[in-house]
This record gives sequence, C-alpha cells and structure tokens, in this order.
Amino acid sequence: MDRREFRDAAAALRAAHRTGIPLCSPFAKVMPGARAALSTFGATFGDETLCATDSESARLDELQIDLGEGPSWQSVRERRTVLEPDLRRSPSPWPVFADATFGMSTQSVLAFPLSVGVVALGALGLYSDDPETLTRHEVDAVAALVAIAATQVLRRTFSRMEAPVDDAYSRREVHQATGMVVAQLEIGALARGALHPPSSRKKASAANQTSKLPAMLASQRAGGCWVERLVGRPFVSQKPRRR
Repeated sequence: MDRREFRDAAAALRAAHRTGIPLCSPFAKVMPGARAALSTFGATFGDETLCATDSESARLDELQIDLGEGPSWQSVRERRTVLEPDLRRSPSPWPVFADATFGMSTQSVLAFPLSVGVVALGALGLYSDDPETLTRHEVDAVAALVAIAATQVLRRTFSRMEAPVDDAYSRREVHQATGMVVAQLEIGALARGALHPPSSRKKASAANQTSKLPAMLASQRAGGCWVERLVGRPFVSQKPRRR
C-alpha cells in the first residue's frame, strides 16, 4: 500500500456519507487480492453484514454471525486486530467456523475491531485466497482506515434513527438506542454481551434506562435529542473526563 493509495482510500471513506459508496470498496482497492466485509456484532447494534465486496466474504461474515465465533468476533471481544494466515491449520482457534469454511477458496483472514470511543460497533474482515501476512506498517494503515469507516457506520446509524420505520419497537431501533445510552452511561462491557460481569449498580442503571427506550424512540421521531433527555445531559460519543 503506497501513500497515494492510502490517501485516496481515506478520502473516499470520509466522503462516504455524501457519495453513498459501500464502505468495503476502499479496503479492497488498497489491499490487492483481498476481499472485504464489514459487519456489526454484539448486543449494542445487532449482528448484521453491512457490506461485502463479493459473495464469499459475505458468506464468511454471515457464518460468524450465525455461529458466534470466528476472527471478527474475537477482534470485537478482545478489541484488537486478529490475523489468521492459514484457516486450514489445525487445531483452529475457531473449530466450528473452520469446519464451516471447508470447500471455500479463502485461506487467510485479517479482522479489525470497529469502534468509536468506548462504543464497539463490529468488525472489518479482509479475506484472501492465499496464506498471507501483513507488515506492521500495513496493519497500522488499515487500522487507520477502519477508524474512519467506524465513524461512517455511526453516522449512518444516526441517519437511520432519524428515518421513520413501520415497527415502533423494531429490534434495530432498540439496538441502536441502547448503543447511544451505553456510550453516555459508560456501560460498554454490559452492552457488548456481558463480556465482563457488570456491577449490580451498573445492572440496575442499565435496566432503569433501557426500560424507557420505547417512549424515547417515539419522542425522538417527534424531534429533538432523546438521548439528551434520557440521560439529562448533552450526548457525547467519547468517555467523559472524571472530575
């Protein structure tokens, strides 16, 4: 990946909310031979493939969503890049996922966690037909692009929340609403599927706030920031400083 390719990919991702391009496309261009899929994972935003450059990468992401294991899940849970240069190696860290990929052409996968501040959104998976490794420079460059893509995913989430939907209490809206509350109340671990047992105080706080979500969703459609009314202070996407 040269500097010009990186700059072009970064510019394309930053403008994605205006151009409407699939967020996966710039990654496939800067990583020759690689295919890409981007998905949300976990309790906060639900499990869904947002984009994929081809049918096999889409299938690989769908398998991970269905099975609850795989490199993308691991990158989300551990909040780090996960590189598997050979999916056929034994023993596999994801045996069920590895068995399900038998017969596919993909040999290697690189998964990057997708997050904004304390909010975990999902993961980007890069798939290749050849066993591959990346240099530290290449990994850092892709991670920087993933960070830009994460802000676009969050932006699109806000846009979807503004749009009217038929189901007043749709699963997607509740996931998205919970995600906003999670970011404000600093209960990211709880919303990401209880990866770490929360304290009883945080459990009580989360239960109290999320029980108000249906009313807040209806209020949001009428205008104004329901997150601010719910938590009683302006919404911020990053963890606030402690005084």
